[in-house]
Amino acid sequence: VHLPNGGFNVVRASADEDVRSVLRLLAARLAAGDRVYSSCYALRARSLVTGKIRWIHQDTGVSELLSRWPASEWRLELRVRYLPANLRDLCDADRVTFHYYYDQ
Repeated sequence: VHLPNGGFNVVRASADEDVRSVLRLLAARLAAGDRVYSSCYALRARSLVTGKIRWIHQDTGVSELLSRWPASEWRLELRVRYLPANLRDLCDADRVTFHYYYDQ
């Protein structure tokens, strides 16, 4: 899973897990401590051929993810997609997520 800073995280997940559990794992890896706004993260698939973008639903299974968006054709990206009504709340409660949003 690619990050906005050019880095990436390799994730090992079983086929019966869903994207939501992968997102929780990725959010926890960003920095030590709890992510108050971990539900703000989402996976985005970008086609390497056409540049087309698709957002992946959190209830999608890992097995479906791998079959519909193979790594040879799609680049998976961790993004902040959902925001609280007030960005100041995000900054105060979860600085890591706030800076991640700013970097993307």
